[in-house]
Amino acid sequence: MLYEARRFVMSLRARSALEFAGQWARFASRPAHWQQDMSMDVPRPSPTVTASLARRRDRANRDYPGIPDA
Repeated sequence: MLYEARRFVMSLRARSALEFAGQWARFASRPAHWQQDMSMDVPRPSPTVTASLARRRDRANRDYPGIPDA
């Protein structure tokens, strides 16, 4: 039973890899589309995280005034 399950999973992986490879050739032929999609994938911090980092920086500058900003 485990052997058949493993074969099934491997066949799914192989099929998805082939499908991905087929899509990749078409996708990579359009660099503008590729750049647009890649720019959408850039992680951007949420406003909450940005404010938290600013508070942490300000606290460090207050507590340790001799250390310059990185």
